[in-house]
Amino acid sequence: MQSIRLPFYLPGLLSALFAFSAPQALAQTQPLHLDEAVMTALQIDDPSVVLHREQAKALDDQSVAQSQLPDPQISVRMQNLPTSFDPDQEAMTQYQTMVRQSFPAGRTLALRHDQKQAEARGANLAASLRQLEIIRDTRLAWLEIFYWTRARERILKSRDAVTDLLQSSAASYGSGSGSSQSVWRTDLELSLLDDRLIEAERKLDMAKADLARAIGATEASRPVPPNLPPLKHPEMIDALEAGLINHPVILAADSQIEAQDHAVDLARQHYKPDWSVEAGYGVRGGNRDDFISAGITLDIPLFTAKRQDRSLSAARHERQAARLSREARLLDLKQLLQRSHAAWQRLAERKALYQKAVIIKAEQTAQASALAYQNGLADFPELIRARLAELDAQLTLDRLSIDHLQAQAHLLFFEGRLP
Repeated sequence: MQSIRLPFYLPGLLSALFAFSAPQALAQTQPLHLDEAVMTALQIDDPSVVLHREQAKALDDQSVAQSQLPDPQISVRMQNLPTSFDPDQEAMTQYQTMVRQSFPAGRTLALRHDQKQAEARGANLAASLRQLEIIRDTRLAWLEIFYWTRARERILKSRDAVTDLLQSSAASYGSGSGSSQSVWRTDLELSLLDDRLIEAERKLDMAKADLARAIGATEASRPVPPNLPPLKHPEMIDALEAGLINHPVILAADSQIEAQDHAVDLARQHYKPDWSVEAGYGVRGGNRDDFISAGITLDIPLFTAKRQDRSLSAARHERQAARLSREARLLDLKQLLQRSHAAWQRLAERKALYQKAVIIKAEQTAQASALAYQNGLADFPELIRARLAELDAQLTLDRLSIDHLQAQAHLLFFEGRLP
């Protein structure tokens, strides 16, 4: 039999590939903690953040460009040339060079600069707001993944228990000591658990897709740790509400109002004349004296009713609209804050109730039903109902714990600070 000779470099290549892929494979099995997910999301240059920063840079450049004087104008011409085209025929013929510089009215240049700077600050604040939204959305998605991972585990555990009951009821029915109703009822509950398992898988996949938007599909596919992490405790509701005026949403609205203030001042500058200065030098040639000339040109805004007055009125309306927009945003933030705080408080109460009473009673009921069934004091459907009620209670407690932390994540968003 002819032996196969491998290339001399193949073992080394395989070793290098293994050494490169082994750490990556190990990293994929490491649990993804909530804080790690948040930091990863912030380290990624999300396009929705970068675009606002690019807009801010563009506005900053515009603030410089639009605050400069117009380019000077130069004109070269031959003046008073006779129809014979002989430049030496008439004494008035001259070669003339003129330079002209225009100046916008009043404080136009400074106001243009200030207006664009205000808009640039608004764009940077929009980037900060988007980062806060990414942090909030990352926390919400991670918590959803945690819930549906645990829900899937609980459903699988309950399914195994119901499968054992199905086998037991089928054996009893085969021996003549059980009923077909018990078998069919158990099989039905098993199918319903399969449906709940599929739904849990669907919700888990959706939550991972949401998290992948922030940190990438590879990181989002990592498992979550077995225990819920603590979240920073939010400030008191009064402090949160008072601090809303410093939230990026409101600060961005303030920047827009400032920009509109400058727009109103710019409109007022149109009542002042634009002006320009010019100077010229005329060469006549020969023994004739050269000429110099200088002058000032003014725009005279006489008919202001349909131009300057309307422009100023429009700028004032835009400013008022910006102020009303800020008021509306502040009211919306207060509404969302109060709703989130109410949810956070009531979910904590429900969570405590389930921990202190409902879960304990559900476990006791399931144990009592199992004991009664063994002693012939309870029927099989009652045993199944008790088992499923215990599962529902556990899933509800898990859901309340997650909802409570998600409401807390919303409250942390209203603080308006990056970690």
